[in-house]
Amino acid sequence: MLSFIQSNNRSGLRTTVKSLLEKFESKPNGWSYAAILCNLASLCAGGKVEVRESTNLLDDKELVRALRNMATHGNLILDPQVEFTPSQIRGVKEFYSDYFEKVAHATEAKAIAKELQESFAEQATELDKLQSQSEQYPFLRVLADIVLKLQEFKTKPYTWFMTELTQSEDTWFDYKEKTIDPILKFMKGPQKSTFDKAQKLVIEQKANIEYVEGNEYQQIKESLVSATIFKGSAIQQLKSDTDTLENKIAEQVTLERKKAVGLVKHLQDKLEGFDDYKSLDQGKQDQLVTEFTRASDKLKRQTLIAMLRDEARQFEDHTYSAQVQKLMTWSQPAHAPSPEPKPTQPSPESQPSLFGDNTTEPTLIVKEPTKSEVRSVSAKQIRVDYSKPWLASKSDVEGYVEEYKKALLAEINDGKHIQL
Repeated sequence: MLSFIQSNNRSGLRTTVKSLLEKFESKPNGWSYAAILCNLASLCAGGKVEVRESTNLLDDKELVRALRNMATHGNLILDPQVEFTPSQIRGVKEFYSDYFEKVAHATEAKAIAKELQESFAEQATELDKLQSQSEQYPFLRVLADIVLKLQEFKTKPYTWFMTELTQSEDTWFDYKEKTIDPILKFMKGPQKSTFDKAQKLVIEQKANIEYVEGNEYQQIKESLVSATIFKGSAIQQLKSDTDTLENKIAEQVTLERKKAVGLVKHLQDKLEGFDDYKSLDQGKQDQLVTEFTRASDKLKRQTLIAMLRDEARQFEDHTYSAQVQKLMTWSQPAHAPSPEPKPTQPSPESQPSLFGDNTTEPTLIVKEPTKSEVRSVSAKQIRVDYSKPWLASKSDVEGYVEEYKKALLAEINDGKHIQL
């Protein structure tokens, strides 16, 4: 059977499964249909014969299905398998061992090519999974062209792996050494954690970064989108920049929190130093101090620099002013109003009699002592209408002070107290 197929191939004749069956089933010494197919399957399994349907090389399950289908026998073309030199086989096996860093188990050319093709397919799947994370790790986009080329290997005939792959082996070893291996090492090692930490820092601390001096933030941003971050010492520089920026932010937050809490403590000490505060009973003193304690506790939990500054300013401008207003109201002396006469309904006994007028004295209703309402304004809220944008001389200062004095007196004349 093999000689028949080889002879036809040398003569330029096409051998099909149908023509093979017709040849070897012929009488008087013909074989059975099953025997011919079994021997043909043996030749295919031994790597001696190839079966094609049109231009598609059939193998494994596809070959079994095609041989069992009598309707396709006329379209199944049989060719003797291409013979390869020992040096070609050795070259492919060496490529396999060096590239995938493992030994090829197959010894026949077709089996070696198949093993090589399957290994490339596995690598394509692994790299494609990595490439799908390119939104988070932009440098993985460099794998796109490599994955496309690897996927093309799925449709290559086994002869291509035996004759043409080794011609481009330098290209594939460059891919492996300069891109594939460094990226795999990066994604499976501590470098990935360094990248993740830097990415997390710029996201979570975005609101605080603008308050920190230095160029670390800009360098981190550039590193996170760099296509070569996985090469050389670039990741070490990213780690250094990340640690530096993280420490700067922590120090700045601590400083801002200390300043904000210190401001609240200063205002509390100022309030408690007033003689009017000292004259209050303990209950009212506690009410005033509660707002300061609540504000300090809130500031100690705050981690955003802008919020620390804003909350401290809001406390000074509003909460503290409200507490001073409350203190001023509580400390005002009570005014006891004069009794007001109130007529009462006459009782039957007090009705006028026929003998004269009987009247009763009006009842006096005494109200509780009241405190007058105190209106106040913070000194910070007083606007000074001055004609110049800045002070540059002694006369400027005197002029500004005079205008400020007028503004203060205007508020006093309006019946307001001025909070300092």
